[in-house]
Amino acid sequence: MLIYFFPRRDSWRRLGHSPEQLQRLMERIAAGSETADLVVAVHLVHRSSWSGGTAYVRQWHHPAHFYARSGKWHLREAWELPADLPPRFKLIRLLLADDRTVYPMQEVDRYGWEHRFGSFGDHLAFFFAHELHHFRRFHLGLHPGEGEHSANSWAVERCRALGFDVVSARLPQRPRKKKQGPARPTFWQVLNPADFLPTAQASLLWRSSGALLGMMVRLRCGNQRHYIATKLGHIEQLSRTLPGTQLWITFDPQRRYQDAPVRLVRQLRRPSLRAVIETRDGKIWRWPLSWLAGEPPG
Repeated sequence: MLIYFFPRRDSWRRLGHSPEQLQRLMERIAAGSETADLVVAVHLVHRSSWSGGTAYVRQWHHPAHFYARSGKWHLREAWELPADLPPRFKLIRLLLADDRTVYPMQEVDRYGWEHRFGSFGDHLAFFFAHELHHFRRFHLGLHPGEGEHSANSWAVERCRALGFDVVSARLPQRPRKKKQGPARPTFWQVLNPADFLPTAQASLLWRSSGALLGMMVRLRCGNQRHYIATKLGHIEQLSRTLPGTQLWITFDPQRRYQDAPVRLVRQLRRPSLRAVIETRDGKIWRWPLSWLAGEPPG
């Protein structure tokens, strides 16, 4: 295993650690794992809104791609390529702030685990152990099928066994909300005014006075729930009609196509309450299904 540190100015003084001390720490974590193909890059920064690691261990890495060109792994200073990099390797990157004054530290990670680290060394040990679990899984064939939660559990056990001050636990999971089905259509979404008023009067009120139309329809409807159920049954029946079928328009606010035959072009995907139709003048419309009928108006 090769370990490279990329510190900022004064990082070792701010941490109170030497690179040799941190390398021995990580070698203790990796003891017992076959790490001949592993390269570890430890990025030390003064401040960062994110800390953690990434394991590039499913495919081989090559020296030409050792330094990231952008993103959080991009180094501000120019570094020479390490001369002892092997021609191919598996790579773990770690990023931590070089500030020992923030410890002991408590944080919650993206997987819903709460961690407490006694010192910077404990923090580094846990991050490395977590990513080492991924290396062991994908490169060594260990931990088959295990994911992030298992990596956290293994890292905690490994650190505790070696005497590191790490306390971690998965927080209780909130019950997932059941997915709501599509909202039931409202009275106004399935309304055909011609069911309650003469078509001429319904068309006039639709264009000129929506409030008056609404008042008259509500007065004549009686049981809105029953009406909605009836119209949904009508819509469901029409939704099974095949393209090319002849239908009839039962309501047109402009009265241009009132009672006219039309051709069904295609059904729209639910929860749409419309269908694509072609009128006799060759125009294509998305017409409410509640304003169509399968038989000529009586």
